[in-house]
Amino acid sequence: MSSASSAPASATGDSVLERSPWDELRIVSHANRHLDARRQILALSCRAASVDLTRGQTFSFARKQASPEVRALANQSPGLVRDLIRKGFAHSAQRATSLERARLAQEQAERLVAAFLAPPDKGVSTTKLVSERAALAAVGSHLIALARSKGYDLLTYDSGRLVVDLGVSTSTAKKRLSALRSQGLLRDVNSTRRGMPPRFKTARPAEAGAEVRSAYAWLADEILAGPDDSTASALWSAVSHPAISHGPLEHRGWICALLRSARITPESFGIGASTNRASLRAWDKTLGLPASAAPRDLLQRLDDIAQESGAQAKRDEAERRRRERAADRKARIAANREAKRAAWAARKVARDEAKAAARPVENSEAGVTEAPSVTPVERVTVTVPGLDPERHLDAVKSKVVAQKGPGWEVESVDAATGTVVFARLTGA
Repeated sequence: MSSASSAPASATGDSVLERSPWDELRIVSHANRHLDARRQILALSCRAASVDLTRGQTFSFARKQASPEVRALANQSPGLVRDLIRKGFAHSAQRATSLERARLAQEQAERLVAAFLAPPDKGVSTTKLVSERAALAAVGSHLIALARSKGYDLLTYDSGRLVVDLGVSTSTAKKRLSALRSQGLLRDVNSTRRGMPPRFKTARPAEAGAEVRSAYAWLADEILAGPDDSTASALWSAVSHPAISHGPLEHRGWICALLRSARITPESFGIGASTNRASLRAWDKTLGLPASAAPRDLLQRLDDIAQESGAQAKRDEAERRRRERAADRKARIAANREAKRAAWAARKVARDEAKAAARPVENSEAGVTEAPSVTPVERVTVTVPGLDPERHLDAVKSKVVAQKGPGWEVESVDAATGTVVFARLTGA
């Protein structure tokens, strides 16, 4: 039993008396009595699920022992209360414990490290390689944070967010996310759903990736240790720092510094020795810190560079534009939905009016039921040997109009028998 579900039996604290599940529900009911009845029921359900009570037992408590508002609702609308209890139990089942969140974050970090260090395809330029792995680290940082905070393994992340995180153009951001999908470095569960934003999961590494994951599990541990304790973790989290994405530092230098801190040879990653030396030289010169600098000093220096160079302001402006575009898109979607609802309502009114017009009308004076008046329709059938509708219909219609007057329209065509039926309202 956790400390939250136990209380001292005496002031001396010599023994511990465990609360019963019903005591837990009474405490929750009292603590949430200021809420409306529905929210009280949801809170009771979540707590009941955590102390292994059934939904039936929870309903019995709500009907007999809960607050007066909940008891009244349970007796008046038992179906509604049972549905709320079911939702509360479902929500409780989805909540991950702190241990489960830590395990998920560990799994995410190990998969991301395996994908990040996976051997690149042959012929890939260093610029493209760096850009793609930087995009992977940017998405991966959000995935790890989401796993730690909420226990989720799915991240909604589109090209607009990558534009802000890496300071690239929209077209480049779309290409980089597409490359991560096509190379199997990340999975997009919405890839086949048109019009839906990407939702990414970490990909299960292949056999070669599993070897990399096993060999560099320690790097995943360092990344999870936090930027205050590990240079590798500080650099990993700095992939979307304004000083790099919008400032004078470059992602090529960032990735070389990350490999150096992790003691990984750049050649195994696909970066040549000369490129690595030049990138590190430019990185160290701009940063103005030795390679052995403490993680906190590194992050502080990045913050200073971002402020001095105006990179932070550029990122803030990019984020403002992204939010404006997101708000505009949300407004357009809402307007489109409203237009569809209005059109549906108009069609429903038209259908109801048509049905009402077609019903028999009671003539109270004569005591009889009359059928509604129907406008008569006049029809004429024309047979055309070798009928080709695309070539002949206009000419046939012109002849019918010339012989019988205006108002005729094609009602049906049977190309097999060569017949065309024209119709018009009487008196047209």
